Amino acid sequence: EAGRLGVAGRRTDAEAVFAQEVVGGGSAAVFLEYGRFLRLDGRLNQAMIMLTRALDLAGAQGSRALEADAHLELGMLLDAQDNVGRAEESFRTALDLYVELHRDEGIADSKRNIGQLLARRGELDEAEAMYRAALAIDERLGRRDGMADDYSYIGNALQARGDLAGAEKMHQAALGIDRELQRLEEVAKHHGDLGSVRYMRGDWAGAEEMYGEALKLDQTLGRLDAMADDFSNLGNVLVARGDLDGAEEMHRKAIDIDERLQRSEGLADHYENLAAIEETRGRRDHAEALREQARLARQRYEGT
Repeated sequence: EAGRLGVAGRRTDAEAVFAQEVVGGGSAAVFLEYGRFLRLDGRLNQAMIMLTRALDLAGAQGSRALEADAHLELGMLLDAQDNVGRAEESFRTALDLYVELHRDEGIADSKRNIGQLLARRGELDEAEAMYRAALAIDERLGRRDGMADDYSYIGNALQARGDLAGAEKMHQAALGIDRELQRLEEVAKHHGDLGSVRYMRGDWAGAEEMYGEALKLDQTLGRLDAMADDFSNLGNVLVARGDLDGAEEMHRKAIDIDERLQRSEGLADHYENLAAIEETRGRRDHAEALREQARLARQRYEGT
C-alpha cells in the first residue's frame, strides 16, 4: 500500500503507512522498503537508520535474500553520501550473496552499480566489463529497463575514452527503450548524454537541440537539479558559438536554481563558467570575484 501511494505521488500518505508498520515492530522487508523510500526522498540519515535495522533483522531472521537486497540498497545510500569505499564493499557483499542465491537480477544490479564506482575512479575498462556482464544478464532475462541503464552506462564509458560513435550508438539504444517504457526522467538524461557527445564533436547545433529537449522534459517533470544542469550545458554551447550574453543568461538561471537547492558543487561549476565568460570579455576583476565565489562554494561542498 505504501509503495502504491508513493508511486501515485501521495508521499505523505505513503510515509504514514510505513511509519505505522515500523512502530508495530516491522520486518526486515518493511525497514528495507522504508529505507529505500527515504533515500529516494533525499533523507539520507533517516534512510541509514532504517537500512541498518533492515540488515540486523535480516540476519536475525536468517534471510540471505533480504540481506542481499539490504546491502544493495545500502550501497546506493552510501554512494549518495559520497562514501565510495563503503559503498563498494556493500555492492560486492550483495553481489556475493546474489551469486550464492543464483539471483540473476541482483547480480546484474550489483555489477552495474560497481561499474559506476569504477568509472568514477577512471577504471573504464573494468567498468565497461561490469556493464556488459550486467547487459548480458538483462538481455537474457528480457529486463528492458535494466538493458536501457546498461546501454547508457556503456555509452558513458565509451564517451570518456573518446569513442564518440560507439557512445552515441549506446545512448540512442537506451533512449529508444526508455521512450517505449515511458521512463521520462531517463529519456531526459539520454538527451543530455547525446548532447554531450555532440558537444565533444563540435556539433553545436546538435548539442543545443539535445540539451534543449532534456530541458523541456525536466521542466515538465519539475526536476530542478536536472534543469540547472541543462541550463549550464546550454550555456557552454552558447559560449562555443560566441554568444556570451546568452551563455551568461543560461548560467545565471542555473545559479538561481542551485542556490535554492543549496547544491554547492553545482554552484562552484556555474561560477567558474561565468568567470571564464568574464575573462573572455577582458573583465579580469569580475572574473576573479566569480572564481572566489566558486572557491567558497567548493569549500562548502567538500566540507573544508
